[in-house]
Amino acid sequence: MRHLPFAVLPTAIGCVQFSNNSDAQFAVSFDGQSSCVEVTSDASFLPSPEAGFTIEAWVQSEPETQYIAHPLVVWTGAFALWTDEEGAGHFTDASKAPTGADGADGWMDGELHHVAGTYSNGSADLYLDGRKIAFNHNTQLGASTTSAFYIGCWATKSVHHHGLIDEVRLSNTVRYTDDFAPPDSSFGLDDATIHLWHFDEGEKEVALDEAARADAYLSGVEWVEFSLAGDEDTAR
Repeated sequence: MRHLPFAVLPTAIGCVQFSNNSDAQFAVSFDGQSSCVEVTSDASFLPSPEAGFTIEAWVQSEPETQYIAHPLVVWTGAFALWTDEEGAGHFTDASKAPTGADGADGWMDGELHHVAGTYSNGSADLYLDGRKIAFNHNTQLGASTTSAFYIGCWATKSVHHHGLIDEVRLSNTVRYTDDFAPPDSSFGLDDATIHLWHFDEGEKEVALDEAARADAYLSGVEWVEFSLAGDEDTAR
């Protein structure tokens, strides 16, 4: 857990234009009302339940909004990382009555957190800052995957994140099976990476996918200068 109050976050710099050769570090900021990052992925990219997958991201919230449902990452028909009205974290399917790994703890406290969900063959695990906070060994994720992938919003529920999201990676492997030390720098691109948005490369309303499979489109989202402690430039 990174102790950085939301109040000291850098000012949003609006619509920026930069290339994937830029040394600048960025994240994306959501207003909690209408902002959304949308991706049109390919349902075939998500591995079979037997193969398993990992979804992970860095997130920081506006602390006063912790008692409002907040989506982190949602792939329609596949999975959802989100917090409920009580601030508890969940890694579930993305149905109207979601089932999966339901935690008692959450990440809606204004501090910077690493959140990860892993799934394989009926077993879903939810990690917060490298600590397993929930599991369900009898659930089904990825059963009816569509092409609709969202970051910071949940289209079918009309709810939106309020705060920052950075470094979103989807992998075709279970990267974590026990408690671990979260990476303190940008996620790496490897053979297991399906999608990776650093939110450091892009142009205006487009954030590039380093895996070169599906770029992300920003709506009502602000770029902010921000970097992980292990990255170059200023720390978050």
